[in-house]
Formats: sequence, structure tokens, C-alpha cells
Amino acid sequence: MKRTIVMAGIALLGAGSLAGCSSSNSESASDTESAEEAVAENTPIEDAVDTCNLSIESGVDVGDGGRTLLIDTKGEEDAFGTNVASVACLLAELDVSDAVVSRIDSTRALDGRQEGEWGEYTASWGYHPDSGLDLIIELQSSE
Repeated sequence: MKRTIVMAGIALLGAGSLAGCSSSNSESASDTESAEEAVAENTPIEDAVDTCNLSIESGVDVGDGGRTLLIDTKGEEDAFGTNVASVACLLAELDVSDAVVSRIDSTRALDGRQEGEWGEYTASWGYHPDSGLDLIIELQSSE
């Protein structure tokens, strides 16, 4: 996701240099280096979404500057939503503990909203057959 935006920014920087909009080549080079550093700063959540090829998947959204992952699976009454294989890929990429995965798998509609945590992440989720699994994963601040 960020890669596309950054690459477009790099292309614009290059076009500005060709058009004489840049005052010097060294400024253009430092701008390009800064843009390339921004690509390297993807969060683990953004990396997981990219690795699982879900950046345009219905039911998978990244928020809060890459610190929140919103997952909505397709329920019996939903028109859209992601599938269980996509959720499994994301959970594996985020190294979700077996205990939390088991709790997610065994959640029933009657259980209400559940919570779990592992490493630097917290998660909350709910399940209903009509609306599917709704899962929110947050990367906690390391400060």
C-alpha cells in the first residue's frame, strides 16, 4: 500500500528534477532517500497484509498508520467479507499465540466480545454466524 504511494512520490520527485523544479541534484537525492526510508518503515501489520496479498481484500483493513488491523469474515447474511484462509495467513504472519488462536476458534455468539494479547499485540473479537468473525488487532506502542 505505502509502496505505491512512495513510488508515485519518487516519480514526481524525478519529474520535478527534469522540469527544473529542483534547486539541486543533492536535494533530489536526499528526498528520494527519505522516500525509500519510508518504504522500509512498514509496520508488522502492513507487512502481514502484504505477505498474505490482502491489501485490496474485502474485509481486511489497516488503520491508525498501520498499527490496527480490522478483519471481518463473511457471515451467512453478509454480502462481503474475507475468508478463513486469509485470517489464518494473517494470524500466522503476526505470530499469534496458540492460546489466542484457540480462543478465537472456539468463540460462540453467546460469548460476546472476547479479548486476548500476545507479544506487542492486543486483540478483541466477536463471532456470530450471521455476521462472521469481527477481529481487531492492535500493535501496542513500544514507548
